[in-house]
Amino acid sequence: MDETVSLRDIVKPILGRYPKTSLITRWEEATASDRDPKPLAFWIRESDDLVNIVWLNRSGVWDITWYPNKEMTTFNFAKVSAIVGFEVREAAGVAEELGLKVTGHYVVDVFAGSGRGGGFIWVAKDEKEAAELRVFVGQLSKLLLEV
Repeated sequence: MDETVSLRDIVKPILGRYPKTSLITRWEEATASDRDPKPLAFWIRESDDLVNIVWLNRSGVWDITWYPNKEMTTFNFAKVSAIVGFEVREAAGVAEELGLKVTGHYVVDVFAGSGRGGGFIWVAKDEKEAAELRVFVGQLSKLLLEV
């Protein structure tokens, strides 16, 4: 992660591409709740079928997802201590095989011990996103081993 550029700086142009959407509202809710302005890591997917903004700090994992085709957003948070593990799957078309409604070959399924949803699913659409998601998962692994 580039220390000279903040997550807010990176997200600002993304939000600008989707004016008047609930993605902006969820971002404002999440960042108002997050007292830690410097994430340890973040990952972003921006595609026609999904916009996913995820960041990690010592408090936990923050996840905002916008589904443009459904005009629906979600904002999820899980404390690091609530995360019990994760699974990584990588193969051509694996997201589709898992029944996910997005494209991608690299999927991370995070299991949280509490909450209705039970965790997070992140799907990288291409190799660049997969490489960025691998770095994010590495940081998550380090935090999980500290808990």
